Amino acid sequence: MEIRNGTYTLYNNTHMLVRECYGHGISDPDIDHMREISYAKKLGYIKGFKLDDNEGRYCKSIKVADMSNAYEVATRGRYKGLEFIICGYSSRSKVFGLLTHDEQLASRLGFISLSDGFILEVDAAEVDEIWEIRGKSKLGLPLPQGLKEKVIIS
Repeated sequence: MEIRNGTYTLYNNTHMLVRECYGHGISDPDIDHMREISYAKKLGYIKGFKLDDNEGRYCKSIKVADMSNAYEVATRGRYKGLEFIICGYSSRSKVFGLLTHDEQLASRLGFISLSDGFILEVDAAEVDEIWEIRGKSKLGLPLPQGLKEKVIIS
C-alpha cells in the first residue's frame, strides 16, 4: 500500500511526487523555480526520466512553469476512533506509522516524541479507515482535471 503525503502532479498520465531541487545553500533563481518530479520504478520507464536506484524511482528536473498542474496530498486514518496523519506503511510487518502534534493525546496513546510531533507504529488491522485528502498546492498551479478531493483507500 502506498501512503502519499506532499505535493504531486499529474504528468504524462502518471501521478508523480514533486520535490524541491536543492542547491548548496545559495539562493539561485534557476534552482528556486525548478522541481524534481518522480514516480515508482515499478511503473516502468518514461522517456526523459533517469532511474535513481537508491530510491527505486525514476526522476526528472522540471521548471515549475512547465508543469500544468499540482496538488497536495495528505493521507489520514482512523485509529481508536480518532483521526491521525498516516506517514508510512511497512508491508513486511504490516504496520502504519501515525503522526500527531497533540501532546496530551500522544502521551495517552503511547506515541514517541519527535522534534516536531509524535509518532506511533500500529498494527494495520487496528486502523479502521484510510483516505487521502487532496487540494491546492503551494505552487499556485491548477488542480489536475477531475481530481477528487477525498479518496477512500481502505
